[in-house]
Amino acid sequence: MAKRPDLSTSLRNAAGSRPAPVASPVPSRSSSSTVPPSRTGMVSLTIHVPPMVRNQLKRLALDQDTTLHAICGEAFNMLFASHGQPEIAPTASRRRE
Repeated sequence: MAKRPDLSTSLRNAAGSRPAPVASPVPSRSSSSTVPPSRTGMVSLTIHVPPMVRNQLKRLALDQDTTLHAICGEAFNMLFASHGQPEIAPTASRRRE
């Protein structure tokens, strides 16, 4: 038994319309061209915390004239040290003006 034509195709043909051209697939983004040099070799780490925790971390970073990234790196290193692991988290220097 032959396969029946698709209803939308039949309706387009009956109306005399032409099928829309098929768009060529968008090439996938190459990671080497879209990743800033500062993020090469890095991975994203996402956590969910209450807003009060985020706000306090931001205030602490502001008070110390540093970044949230540096604060988190320092916290990770303290955690690693307390568990006898090497302190490998990068910590940035002070904010740029």
